[in-house]
Amino acid sequence: MPTIIENSRGQGYYARLLVVGVIVIVLARLFFVGKGTMAFPDETRYQSSLMATKSLLEGDWQTFSAKVASTSGRPGDAIVRLVPALLQNVAYSVSGLNLQSPKSLLIPVIVNWLVLAASTFLFYKVARLLLRDDMLGLLATLIYAGLINTNVYMRHVLPYDFAMCLMLYVLYTVLRQKQQGKNWTYGFFAKVGFLSVFLITVYPGFYMAPFIVLAVLLDNRNPFVLLKKYFAGIVVYGLAGASVLLLFELIARLGGASYLISSFHLAHTIDQGSYEEGFSFIFKYLYQVEGVIGVALIALFALYVVYLIRNLLKSYKDHSELADLDKLVLVVAAFYCLHGFCTYFVHKMVFYGRLMHPFIPFVVIGAVSVIPRLAAPVLRRTLTYALPIMAVVSFGLFFKEYVALNYPFDILSAYHINTNSADKVRYVNEIGQSPGFKYDLPQPVDRNDVSPVPATDSLTLINFAFLFPMKHLGPAPDVAKLGSQVLFDGLHFLNFRAYQFEGFTIAERELLRTSKFHFQIRTRGLPGSTPTGGETPLN
Repeated sequence: MPTIIENSRGQGYYARLLVVGVIVIVLARLFFVGKGTMAFPDETRYQSSLMATKSLLEGDWQTFSAKVASTSGRPGDAIVRLVPALLQNVAYSVSGLNLQSPKSLLIPVIVNWLVLAASTFLFYKVARLLLRDDMLGLLATLIYAGLINTNVYMRHVLPYDFAMCLMLYVLYTVLRQKQQGKNWTYGFFAKVGFLSVFLITVYPGFYMAPFIVLAVLLDNRNPFVLLKKYFAGIVVYGLAGASVLLLFELIARLGGASYLISSFHLAHTIDQGSYEEGFSFIFKYLYQVEGVIGVALIALFALYVVYLIRNLLKSYKDHSELADLDKLVLVVAAFYCLHGFCTYFVHKMVFYGRLMHPFIPFVVIGAVSVIPRLAAPVLRRTLTYALPIMAVVSFGLFFKEYVALNYPFDILSAYHINTNSADKVRYVNEIGQSPGFKYDLPQPVDRNDVSPVPATDSLTLINFAFLFPMKHLGPAPDVAKLGSQVLFDGLHFLNFRAYQFEGFTIAERELLRTSKFHFQIRTRGLPGSTPTGGETPLN
């Protein structure tokens, strides 16, 4: 297979530039810290970890179990979040820093940064093993590290990145074991079996993880070889995975719930989105969210599929084993098609941007694997230099937009508005039907700061809500009636394109793009305003 850069000296320079690019992206993520936490309703599940930590410190095991179980099929996330939650409690004990304050919430976000940095390193390890080339591994890592889907969840207390880190670790462990020809011991099977299922308890959207491990072992020439050679190991693998489910079921039962029953019903709740996008969602996401680098990935991955089909035919004819990358992509593609089938035909389990998370690494690696296979040297050289430039430019554009976003919870905290006790605070939304999730501060997050909002003024909070559902759009606010002074005005964070793929339908995404919703704080509310955190839709 041709190398992407023939000159050895050029290879050294190119590799160093790729390493620098990855390091710059990893460090640039630190600028995402400090904004956006608690913007999504799902982030409120982190409260379970905070309360579970308190119960753990008090020795109240029943309450601890109940809080771990109250995470909608994500008890593993509650467990791993005990670490930042404990650090927050330590900070509270030392300095009195309120657990709900943005300053305290920096702790879990910094942990997110560390997890994402580890994922970047593990992705490189996996890419290098699958592509059998250091430079191709670095190129794939630069592209993956700069993608919006890779970075967009870091500032939020959500489980997707930690689940990804675990999946990459398990995949790297299995690939290394196979390619180095090491013995597959029962202990090894138990380890990867436990972790493969545990990461599903962190986020169930990684449901395919246990099967990608078996895909590496699978000999496509004769699948029965897998059962014959590794039967006992696979049994251990399955028992180790089942032990995770049993452990969390016992914990949930202690807390008066059932993990298995709640997990069974979880699929029925994944219905916020468009059923017609069952098969096209990932392509729309790459094109509309990732932009030019997403289009390049689509084109290269489509070409990779052509090579994959050719390899399948060759394997069938010559009785040769497929490469690990080909086997993994086949398994992952099968799960994507199965999910798409359930979405499009059964109207269950629609796709979200977060559900693209486990698929994206294989798209990137598959796309990059095409470069050295191209016969034309000029095309290989063009892609070798164009892809890193596109990746860096795309990340730069994302970075500029992302760091400028404002979020309602942060603004309330900055203005020290206690929405549950301040006089005459009312909510007004541009959606005729008020969303069920609004942003408020139940207590002062820092008693030592002085609020810039006059205590005697009533306040109107416009669009301080997660604007969902969007089926009943009301008229634009009458600025003249909403108050005499604008204390804050900014674009709502849901104007960011990637967020619009998190449970919104095609029509709702279009509405968000065209309406350009703002959120505001105004003094002197409407006559007859609803006091103390009331909600009144515009009419």
